Amino acid sequence: MEASRKGKVNYQRELELALKSRDGFLEEHPELQSFQDDIDKILDRAVGPENRLKILAFLLEIKLSELNASIATLQSIITMLNNKATMADSDAITDDSKRSTRYLN
Repeated sequence: MEASRKGKVNYQRELELALKSRDGFLEEHPELQSFQDDIDKILDRAVGPENRLKILAFLLEIKLSELNASIATLQSIITMLNNKATMADSDAITDDSKRSTRYLN
């Protein structure tokens, strides 16, 4: 019984530290508060820790997918800009062969 109570106390302490850490993070990044609110609403309806973990994994997967799509968009923009810059550089190259007074034999 004593070990069970110690485990519960440790769990409670870890939970309090995690919540303080989360709150500090949200103070530094207030733009993420709405996402945290959504997570809290969804998790309030979850039954049991296993379901909560599945929901969190699903939400993370969604955010990672969105991030991946954003990265792909940025990569295509960078590629397009690089191609335009390369084309602009190649247009600036002059053909000096027409102005040369030397001939190759």
